Amino acid sequence: MNRSRFPSRFQKKISLVLLLTAAFELYACGGGSSGDGGSPPPPPTSQTIRLGFDPPSTYTDGSPITDFAGYILCYGPAQGTYTDCIDVGNVSTYTITLPMETWYFSAKAYTLAGTESGYSNELPVTP
Repeated sequence: MNRSRFPSRFQKKISLVLLLTAAFELYACGGGSSGDGGSPPPPPTSQTIRLGFDPPSTYTDGSPITDFAGYILCYGPAQGTYTDCIDVGNVSTYTITLPMETWYFSAKAYTLAGTESGYSNELPVTP
């Protein structure tokens, strides 16, 4: 989808806030159970991360934003380097499961016409 930039007055009005790091998925266990002398379960290999979005309501000049449509969530394994982006729509939270490593998240907002803002603040998540 081809999207142009929002006016600069909009670019600082979105933010991405970590609400909760949730449950971890584990390897399939292949040893004995606890108490029978078997091996302990292996460490988790993935993490489920729940992100919350603070929707923009006004431009920096105070005028209302009336055509906000949703977010594009971008993430990657290095600061400032986003290898994947997902259009999550107009939601207040989004949950994603990723491998157990540090991930860096940012979001962009877009209007009903498809105009896109710059990136929000970056949020690092470390297991």
